[in-house]
Order: sequence, then C-alpha cells, then structure tokens
Amino acid sequence: MIDIRPILTSEIESVKHLIPPGYDAPDWDNCYVIEDDRVLVGLIGMKVMLVAEPLYLKPGHALILHGACTWLDGFFRQTAKALGLTQWHAFITDEHKAFQQLIERYMPVSWYREKPGKWYTRQYGKK
Repeated sequence: MIDIRPILTSEIESVKHLIPPGYDAPDWDNCYVIEDDRVLVGLIGMKVMLVAEPLYLKPGHALILHGACTWLDGFFRQTAKALGLTQWHAFITDEHKAFQQLIERYMPVSWYREKPGKWYTRQYGKK
C-alpha cells in the first residue's frame, strides 16, 4: 500500500540518501515521505510560493520596466499578506540585463543562479 504523510523527525536521517549529491537538504518542516508497504521510498518537499515567471519585457522600455516592477511588488505584497507569506520570487533571464539591474538597484532583493534542471508546471482547468 502506498502512503504519503508528513515526515517524522526520527526519519530524516533515513531519507537523506534520496537527495541528489551536491544539492542542499530541504526545509524538513515542509517535507512528506512516500511509503510503499511501510518502506520509505520517496521524499516530497512542498510549499506555497509567490512566483513571477516568465517575466519578459522588450529592451529599451525603462519607464515601463520600472512600472512593471512596482506593480509586481505591490501585487505580491498584498497577496503575501493575505496568505501569511513573507517573500516572492521572480526569474529574469540574462537576456534582460537591464531588468536585472533595475531590480537589484531599486528593490531590496537577493538573487541566485539556478542549478541545471527543469521547472514543471501543471495547470488545472482550461485557459
């Protein structure tokens, strides 16, 4: 029988081998284990996040760029407050250096480069 349930503190050591080499440990408070006939076979980390992606803009539109950043921050600030969240995330490609520079200069953000991999999204319902 397959079961998915919150991880117990006593199980953390026994599932660390499931984390690929070179990757950081997850936030254990947000983790669930997958059991197959009571044997731990998987690990799922879940959390609700505010993510803006894609975030594209035609080069050379600095005023619109600034407006988009302000709108995004205001929209996410209200949504975060309603959901009890404390942060938002946005992915901006290196092709949009001006967008990166504007956000880094005028907004209190931190940034990081992503590891190789793929982001997947599942949509429910029709667009």
